[in-house]
Amino acid sequence: MKSQPAIDPKAFERVLNRNVKLPLAAGLAGAVVFVGLIFYLLSVIGWVEHTDQVTRNATEAQRLSVDMESSMRGYLISGDIRFLDPYQAAQSRIGGELDALRALVADNRGQVARVDRIAAAQKSWDAYAADLIALRRADQDYRQVVNAGRGKALSDVMRNEYAAFLNVEQTLRFDRNNEANRTSLVVVGAYVLFSLLLTGALGYFGRRQLSQLSDSYEAALAELTQHAEVLQQQAWLRSAQTELAAELVGQLSALELGRKALAFFARHIGTSVGALYVREGQGQLRRAASYGFSATAEASPQVFSSTEGLLSQAVSERRTVVVEPVTADYLKVNSGLGDASPRAALLLPVGHEGLVNGVIELGLMHAPDERTSTLLDTVAGTIGSAIAAARYREQLQEVLAETQQLNEELQVQQEELRTANEELEEQSRVLRQSQATLENQQAELEQTNSQLSERTDALDQRNAALKRVQLDLEDRAEELQRASRYKSEFLANMSHELRTPLN
Repeated sequence: MKSQPAIDPKAFERVLNRNVKLPLAAGLAGAVVFVGLIFYLLSVIGWVEHTDQVTRNATEAQRLSVDMESSMRGYLISGDIRFLDPYQAAQSRIGGELDALRALVADNRGQVARVDRIAAAQKSWDAYAADLIALRRADQDYRQVVNAGRGKALSDVMRNEYAAFLNVEQTLRFDRNNEANRTSLVVVGAYVLFSLLLTGALGYFGRRQLSQLSDSYEAALAELTQHAEVLQQQAWLRSAQTELAAELVGQLSALELGRKALAFFARHIGTSVGALYVREGQGQLRRAASYGFSATAEASPQVFSSTEGLLSQAVSERRTVVVEPVTADYLKVNSGLGDASPRAALLLPVGHEGLVNGVIELGLMHAPDERTSTLLDTVAGTIGSAIAAARYREQLQEVLAETQQLNEELQVQQEELRTANEELEEQSRVLRQSQATLENQQAELEQTNSQLSERTDALDQRNAALKRVQLDLEDRAEELQRASRYKSEFLANMSHELRTPLN
């Protein structure tokens, strides 16, 4: 890393005092000013809300008064008692509304007087309405009382008082808003002017020192940032390599190994489709696993010759092949919602001990960047070693299967030998019986000397055949011992070879 520029501690302390302490003090003063302004505005907002509440209560009381008047008129015109339901409902509430309104404006004597006048007029109108309703119920002449105009005069008084009351409240609300706006503008303007002056002074006096410190720290931070990015990149690569190595540990088949490797690439570099091709003994490439394939791609050929297409090119050149751009009919990415085409295809040869034993084909939605290429180069050897170990295990399983078959054949031969021995024992028993018969029938044997001679020749032939069978069985036993010794030596060699790549 490059050496960092020297920084004068005294200059730094001066800049710190000038550019940190003064702004902190100014910020503290501004905070105090703004806290006071906020409390003031909250107070003004409280009074505005109080005015709105008074206006709502006054409007509600006026609405109840209008409902009573309208309900009474409906009853006077129709004579239907149902028209009095709104009148009765409003009559039970209007007194409480006026009392609440009087409590809200208790600090304003003029408004209290208006509420009292409205309450008095309402009380007079209630008595007037009660008289008219009584006359209508008694079917007496109520029109004369209506024509006298007393009810209209009371309604006009209440209407005028309500209008004056609401006008006063709206005026108070307007005045309070204007006062709050003026105060806020003055305070904010003064603080902004103070901040501008202070900022200009700090900028004028501290610009040179800050510039030097900024250049020094920018160079150091840039270098640290670059170093941190390199370390982060290395940590990411090591973590990914460790993760892949952990996933590929164990006795995995080529299919399981390929699925885990392709899922790893999908998580870390965002591949949407991929396949693992394993190189066979004759150089052919066989598709061992796939990821994200469509039905058409799954139905495509799974074995490719050593001289066919880009797969063989990647194997022969031992380098990563990138195909970009990819046409729509080259490869498909299949999902539950549909399918799409990747933007780029990548062929990564993997190998072990200098020999390429497989190729990974990946479909990407974008061209691989440097980070992706580095990861691919890093894990190629790990995947190649895992493929080699899987192939060794497959070969070992094949050898074990052959050995098992040889053991079964040996057991069959042993069974045949046992059967032959039993037959030989049986023949020996028969021979003994014949000898006893010959001893007991010596006289008969003398008479049948020619027949005995023939039987003796046949017995000699049988004994010779038995000796040949015994010699054959001994040869087979020696062959089985050699096969068992070869098996033990082969298993020991294979165990040594399996431990060597894993270490």
